[in-house]
Amino acid sequence: MARQLSQKQLLIRSIIKTYRKSIWNSFVASCKNYGLISNEDVVGVYLKNDCASLLLLMLLIHLKNISDTDFSIKCFGQCDLSDVLGIELISCNDKNTAVLLAKKSGVTKLAFSDNLNDVINKIIYNLFYNSSVSSVLPKEVIDGITVIRPLFSVYQSDINKWRAFNNISLSLNADENIEMSNLVNRIKRINPDIEHNVFTSVHNVKLDTLIGYNFKGEKHSFLDEY
Repeated sequence: MARQLSQKQLLIRSIIKTYRKSIWNSFVASCKNYGLISNEDVVGVYLKNDCASLLLLMLLIHLKNISDTDFSIKCFGQCDLSDVLGIELISCNDKNTAVLLAKKSGVTKLAFSDNLNDVINKIIYNLFYNSSVSSVLPKEVIDGITVIRPLFSVYQSDINKWRAFNNISLSLNADENIEMSNLVNRIKRINPDIEHNVFTSVHNVKLDTLIGYNFKGEKHSFLDEY
């Protein structure tokens, strides 16, 4: 008689079987390419009671189980499925509180669930509304703790498919910028590669073609080279 899998095991199996290429491989690529997790890390996961942050936790649990990298996981935030999935959760209602609790709990890195489309939306929003060319980073220090974004290379559409496949009741993405998402979807009708191109553009910035830029609070001009 086949062993019955728990709900958590079923969620993880769907990641490494059905969504191995689109989700698992993209997650692993982010962790490797951006140096997100190291030996002896205590990784805090901020759960927003949405599908993206739940997926992030499942990915990290599986990575911990199979990886040669020795790290531990602690969870902060809210998740309606925490009891069903057996998640030990330190309850809090927002990111700022999660940062404070994580630092008090010995967390070395705090993982947020921003995905590739969140990055794209932020780039476009900054361009249109803040008159700046800037992006979300896969790893940065915020309020004295290193924040990592392991879903940095995972598309929102693939997270949505994983959610539907597993019939998960949580919302899609609690922090999605609907206005920017709708704009990108309209442009995709003309250029299907728009998401890839915008994301890749911030990996290929040519500083010698910019009129001006800021680096660590210091302004630079193209005239500095003359």
